[in-house]
Amino acid sequence: MLKATLCYAAGGAALVGGPALGYDLVRRGRLATADDLHHLGNAAYRRALQDDIRTQKVCVEAERAGVDPDAVRRRLDQLRDGDGNPELGDGH
Repeated sequence: MLKATLCYAAGGAALVGGPALGYDLVRRGRLATADDLHHLGNAAYRRALQDDIRTQKVCVEAERAGVDPDAVRRRLDQLRDGDGNPELGDGH
């Protein structure tokens, strides 16, 4: 993100002195911003997949223990979304 900010700042300053250089630096800033956003998107996607895998494992264990896996999944979703108190176990 710092790289993008520096490119934008340098591009703005260079637009006054040399339009072609300024344009190139602004373009590089846009590319750096896009790259940063792409990496953030990949990290979020990876975390979501890991969360889903962990949830699936817990549901399989719950089913083996004789507990309704759908209820376990709903409860995990509530906790993930911040809907409920983990101490009470009933969504309050």
